[in-house]
Amino acid sequence: MMNDNRKTPARRLPLAMRLAGIIILTAALHVRAQTTAPNPAAVDDYLYAQKLYQEGYHELCVSQLEAFLQRYPDAAELADGWRLLGQASLALRRYAAAEQALRQFDMRYPLHPGHAEALLLLAESQKLQRKFQEAALTCQRLVYFHPRSEQAPLAAYQAGELFLQAGEMEAGRTSLYEMMDKYAASPLRLQAHLLLVQSFMQSNDYQRGLQEAERLFRIFPASELSVQAYFVRARLQEALGQFQLAEEGYRTLLQRYPKGEWSRRARLQLSEIVFARGEVNGALTELAAIEADAPAAAELNVVALRAAAMNLTIGRTPAAAEALKKFESSLADSTSRLTYFYMQGSLAEQAGNAAAARAAYQQACALPASFEPQTAAVAAPAFLRQRSFWRNAQLAYAAQDYTAAQQVCRQYRREYPNGEFRAALLLLEADIQRQGLHNPAHAQKLYFDLLEDYPASAQVDEAQFGLAESFAAAGERQMARLQWQRFLQLYAASELAPAAGRQLRLLTEFEPSTAPETMRQLTETVLQLSSNPGAEPAALALARLHFQRRDFEAAMRSSRAALAAGLAAGAQREATYLLGVSCYQLAERERLAGRQAPAWRDSADAALQSLLSEGTADRFAAHANELLIRLALPDEAAAAPALLERVDLLLSNAAEAAGLDDLRLWAAVARKQLAAPADSVAARQIVLALQRVAAAENPDYRNQALWELADWQAKQKNWDAARKTLELLRQSPRHDVAQARGQLLLARSLRRQAEYDAALAELAALQERFFYCAYADSARQERLNVLIAAGRWQEALRAMEETREAADDYAGSDGLDLQRGKLQEASGDYGPAIHAYLRFLEQHPHAPEAPAALLAAAKLTRQVGAEGLAAAYFEECRRRFPQSPESEQAQLQLAALRYDQGEFSEALGLAVAFMQERPDSPLFREAMKKSILCLYKTKNVTRAEAEAKAFRERFRDDRESLADFQYAAGELALQEKNFLQAEEIFKKLGRDYRGSDAGILGDYGLGKALLIQNKTKEALETLTAIPGRYPKHPFLPTVYLGLGDFYLANQQWDNAIEAFNQVVEDSTFDNNYKVGVRSLIDVYDRIGLKDRALALARHYVNRFPEDSKVFDLRMKIALLLNDLQQYDDAIALLRRLKPAADATTEPEVQYYIGKSHMNAGRFESAIAELLRVKFFSKPTKLPWDVIALYDAAICYTRLGNCTRARQLFQRIVREQGAASEFGRFANTKIAELGNCPEAN
Repeated sequence: MMNDNRKTPARRLPLAMRLAGIIILTAALHVRAQTTAPNPAAVDDYLYAQKLYQEGYHELCVSQLEAFLQRYPDAAELADGWRLLGQASLALRRYAAAEQALRQFDMRYPLHPGHAEALLLLAESQKLQRKFQEAALTCQRLVYFHPRSEQAPLAAYQAGELFLQAGEMEAGRTSLYEMMDKYAASPLRLQAHLLLVQSFMQSNDYQRGLQEAERLFRIFPASELSVQAYFVRARLQEALGQFQLAEEGYRTLLQRYPKGEWSRRARLQLSEIVFARGEVNGALTELAAIEADAPAAAELNVVALRAAAMNLTIGRTPAAAEALKKFESSLADSTSRLTYFYMQGSLAEQAGNAAAARAAYQQACALPASFEPQTAAVAAPAFLRQRSFWRNAQLAYAAQDYTAAQQVCRQYRREYPNGEFRAALLLLEADIQRQGLHNPAHAQKLYFDLLEDYPASAQVDEAQFGLAESFAAAGERQMARLQWQRFLQLYAASELAPAAGRQLRLLTEFEPSTAPETMRQLTETVLQLSSNPGAEPAALALARLHFQRRDFEAAMRSSRAALAAGLAAGAQREATYLLGVSCYQLAERERLAGRQAPAWRDSADAALQSLLSEGTADRFAAHANELLIRLALPDEAAAAPALLERVDLLLSNAAEAAGLDDLRLWAAVARKQLAAPADSVAARQIVLALQRVAAAENPDYRNQALWELADWQAKQKNWDAARKTLELLRQSPRHDVAQARGQLLLARSLRRQAEYDAALAELAALQERFFYCAYADSARQERLNVLIAAGRWQEALRAMEETREAADDYAGSDGLDLQRGKLQEASGDYGPAIHAYLRFLEQHPHAPEAPAALLAAAKLTRQVGAEGLAAAYFEECRRRFPQSPESEQAQLQLAALRYDQGEFSEALGLAVAFMQERPDSPLFREAMKKSILCLYKTKNVTRAEAEAKAFRERFRDDRESLADFQYAAGELALQEKNFLQAEEIFKKLGRDYRGSDAGILGDYGLGKALLIQNKTKEALETLTAIPGRYPKHPFLPTVYLGLGDFYLANQQWDNAIEAFNQVVEDSTFDNNYKVGVRSLIDVYDRIGLKDRALALARHYVNRFPEDSKVFDLRMKIALLLNDLQQYDDAIALLRRLKPAADATTEPEVQYYIGKSHMNAGRFESAIAELLRVKFFSKPTKLPWDVIALYDAAICYTRLGNCTRARQLFQRIVREQGAASEFGRFANTKIAELGNCPEAN
């Protein structure tokens, strides 16, 4: 059987041979075209088309070329014609036609001299059609077939760029790497490297991107680096959290390029970094610098929005409004305009300018919905456009512009069928129909839609209430009654529940009955009285019947008629009773309707009092007494003792009556208010009364009774009983206000008992059950308290952020800024904490907590290392709140700050001024102590001892301060090198305070004095005994630092490491911690553990970016990198450090740049960098210029250039002298160069 898959002879030809054949054939055609005899007509037509193209008549040019190509298929100018047709089509933006023409040129004339240029044009046409992958492949073909053409570097670069645009990151990066390797001399190489770095940024691979950026800085000299390179590297450092390095990078960029687009972008990012650490004013200063650089309108808009947002973050609404005035909306993009209009509307609304707010919100609503940000920004919440609809509709409704409000609501529903605020606007539209446009039928439909579509919305209770109101307004009383009943069944905890209950009572208890049965009874009574007039007084019978029908006005009239007719005694009392009860019911009806009814109340009181005055004890008198008490309840104080006695008497006479639960509950609550703390009888009465009401299972009062009982038990500290009562209340089927309050109280009780998980579960159940009312908000707040009590700071902060995102307006308007600041401070998030404190201060400048907020912000600012700003805050606290306790603390904090900075004279002045201004302050002792310590530090011994004596006489119980004075005196003696006196002072200090915490000062001071006197054995015995004698003492880190310094000086490396590690473990990022870490770095460096030293140094720099030692530590990192032979990284770091160096340190930085090149074996580069120290750096105390000159001569020696080396060594001898140390070394090297062969 034959094999059908066998290859034909044509298919057996190798692919390469077939391609070669095609190329040969095409070349032959090209040669034929070139050797074809010129056709004058064809030449004229082509030149005419070319002229048309050059003059800009591209449409005519295309027509001419198309005719030319058809008319002269064998013309010599055919190739140029196809290429020109592609160019003209490109000019006309006919990209597909251009691609077709250029493809024809590519396929027909691959050997044409303009082939490379045509391929570049072909790639451009494909790119403009967004065929990025095809365009990239075209560029790659150009590079492959024309690698030495002048278009090749650009094509290689564009191939990488196009692959990246097509989303093929690896292919794009590969192309860029190949371009940089193959065309290393191309001016596009830097741009290619930058594009490579940006590709890593786009894929969020910031670490690799930063590595490439650092490599870029190593490869290219500083003179060739662009401003974009500096910006991209700093941006990557910022993305990786290396904020100090990023800030240095941005500032370096600004030094080199103070003006321009990239400089403005750098300032914008720099403002964000400064803002993040709490320096709002510093951030605003950077934004102001951008404005001064005359940016484009779009940039100015960004600056305006950010300045407004930053001001809003700390509550400066006037400054935010002023910043927004610089926003030019006509030149902004839609997203920026949306933010601008919303912020403008919110600020106008806060300022009370409703008309301006509505105008701004309307402009926001007019923008396209696609530009709405779905996440919260720095100062504005999410869904800005939807919020604009909501606020616009609310303001229109408040202004009674119901038609406009309705239009906004309907537009929102059309544009956002599932919007975030659909339920709220649906409710608003229904309210507009019911209250504004008086269309209850339409309102009912909208209310029904809300209840059906959004049953879990917070607006459901308002919708149900409005639905019942709309039925009542339409006269549908039966439906209204059903809706009121449904409201009280489902939403009994709502703030609207009391109003709903009143409306239901009006419908069920005070509307005259029109039922057929009652009408029949009325008819029969009238007929019976007419047929038998002597049977019973007609008026009394009618009064009784009208009262049964709830027609109280008719009953009142009939009762008065009966009384006027003259009746027997028994009938007279019944008529009086019916008159009083009817007037009482009419008064109650008016009260429920919210109207005053003094006439009805007075009539009821008179009639009922007349029944009691007769002294007859019958059913009329008993009920009259109850009604008189009920009449008194609204007017008299709830806890009036006289009224309580009347209620008690009534309840005692009707102990078994079932309809008096409300009075029993009232009496128990009143007794709670009047009971003395130790009144056990009253306590028993309260408990029994509440238990009886709760046991009666009356749904109207049972939950309230259980709540009052639990509240009483909690106040009596009977937590177990209270918890059991609250458990019963939680299980009640009626979900009303009392149950919600009970669950909240139960959660608080669980929090107090540290049962945090149970409390959170209870609060979650409360939020789920009562989602529609204010108790859900109370549950959220209590959940926050539980999380804080449990120490779960991050969860608490997330809960606050959820509250902020749910808020209607800008960040911080939820009223939790002070608490948010405390939480962020507790969790170590100092920058946002400072923002929160400042925001609270701006929004509540006169609040009682304002001084504490400013003082807390100042302390945190000092803690993050911004000591200058902290001092300014302390000064502001003294100025703004001069009479507050916080002002006193601020002055002492400022004195402590100056003391720690070594400015003892200024600290002394502050402390003395405090003592003079506030002699009665509780902080006087602290101020006096600080002043005495400053006197010792300034070597004013006589005055210090006199003040210390006065301190001792005034504060005899403060022995610790006296110990501090003795220690300060001993340290001063050591400074004066009076060792024996110091030793005696420390010995006495140790003896006087032996066994107390202050004794450690004497032992440590003695050990230090002995060490200075080289009494090593005794010193070590004293110092090493301290940790065992004073375990966990706060002064121990200082002791370990002293021990570590001793071990370090004596090269006892392990002991030194152990001592310094103890400091680090026992300290919490204070000054001792910093000193301990720096000492460990020194030890590890000296014993050769360079990698450990490097890791610790980097940790220090990242942890304390504002510390004064950061520059020295960065220098240390550079030297360690050098020791670890990571020369390129060392050079890159040193170059970044150089702009921040002053005249004293710049020569050292420059020297080590050259030294790193020298160590790396790059002697030419090393010589260039080293000689910069000699010729460009300023002279310093340390002879960096001489050292650099010496090392440069060594480099010349290594290169074999003995003549130049000898010249440099001779220069050192001339300048330093032959007798100097450098001169002797240089002469030695000159002697060694005697037989040095010159390099070829």
